[in-house]
Amino acid sequence: MIRLAVESGTKAIAATPHANSAFPYDPEATRALLAQLAGACDCPVSLHQGCELQLLAGNIRRALARPTDYTINGRSYLLVEFSDFTIPPAIDEIFSEMGGAGIRPLIAHPERNRLLVDGRDRLRKWVSHGVALQLTADSVLGRYGKRAEAAALEWIADGLASVLASDGHDLQQRPPSLAPAFDFIAREFGGARAEQLFRTAPAAILAGEPVASPPPAPRRRWFFL
Repeated sequence: MIRLAVESGTKAIAATPHANSAFPYDPEATRALLAQLAGACDCPVSLHQGCELQLLAGNIRRALARPTDYTINGRSYLLVEFSDFTIPPAIDEIFSEMGGAGIRPLIAHPERNRLLVDGRDRLRKWVSHGVALQLTADSVLGRYGKRAEAAALEWIADGLASVLASDGHDLQQRPPSLAPAFDFIAREFGGARAEQLFRTAPAAILAGEPVASPPPAPRRRWFFL
């Protein structure tokens, strides 16, 4: 998977295993495995630790107590995942408490979550308060359905999307290849927007620095004579 990612132009990978009731997250064990992988890898790529934290009460308590065990590269961004069935009633307070602990919530694949897509106004409010959105790159290519595609393209055009990532899981169904989506965004929204979503913003997230909010950028119109 790393070799495929590198062939697609990737220079840095954030390994974000699930942290949920089915897959408990062990920061120390993950750190050891990542170091082992880095030692065995002969590819020109840097590997960074993180997790995809489902917003469960125990997870939230542990992340607040030891933020750098859970954040991406031990800095400020925490990749969080919402359930497909419910949004925590106290989510605004949770995000506020995270901010007080120096954590910047980065919502994983919101365009694939019906509750978040239908709750656009709430999503916009969170973004205005410093929450970032990480879209799945293949969503813009329609590989997660029309609803996810439409939401992803709308949020990119509106400047709400912070970063696009592969969410790679395997070599067949969900490969870590970003080149097709990068080319699509560059063609539809311009090279500057593609650079921001695929390179500038990821670098800022790895460094724990604020991700600039890009201005709205409507899709280009193509005319053929």
